[in-house]
Amino acid sequence: MDKSWMNLNDRDSEAYANGVEQFLDFAHANTIDSRIFCPCKDCLNRYMKSRKFVKRHLLMRGIMRHYNNWTYHGEPYTSVHHDEDSFGENVPQRDDMIGMVYEALDFNSNRDNQTRNGSGPDDETAIFLKFLQDAEQPVYPRCEEFTSLSFIVHLLNLKVISGWTNKSFTMLLKTRR
Repeated sequence: MDKSWMNLNDRDSEAYANGVEQFLDFAHANTIDSRIFCPCKDCLNRYMKSRKFVKRHLLMRGIMRHYNNWTYHGEPYTSVHHDEDSFGENVPQRDDMIGMVYEALDFNSNRDNQTRNGSGPDDETAIFLKFLQDAEQPVYPRCEEFTSLSFIVHLLNLKVISGWTNKSFTMLLKTRR
C-alpha cells in the first residue's frame, strides 16, 4: 500500500485526502468494531473513534510521525502478508520502537535528565529511560526478531486484532513466566 501521503505537508492536497481514505478503508477492513484508533498527531492511537472523527483529525492535524507500520490498524509486522498457517515464518521488520517511545511519551530531547537538586532522574525520565532500554534489549539472547518492547507491542496488537479478552490475554502472559 502506498504510504507516501503520510509525508505530505499539504493536507489539503488531493493526494493526502486519497491517502487518508485508503488508510481508513484498510483500517476498517481490519476491525471488528465500527471504531478505530485515531493516529493523528494529538490522539497518538490512544483513543478509539468513528471513521468520520478519525478522518477529520487526519485532515486537520495530520498523522503521527513514525507510524509507518500500521500495527494498531491490522497491518502485520512483516512486509509480506501471510495467512494463519505461515504466521511467524518470516522475520519481522524492525519497527522504529525508539521513535515510538519518544512520540508516545512526548519526551523533550532537550529536557534536563536530572532533577533540580541533581539527585538523579525524575520519575518521568526514569520511565522514559526504561522504555528506551526495552526498545533495544532482545527478548532473549541472540534474538533478532523482537526486542522486549516490540514483543509486548506485538502481543498487544494480536490481542486487539484477534479480539482476545483481558482474561485470555492474562492467561497467555502467565504461561510465559
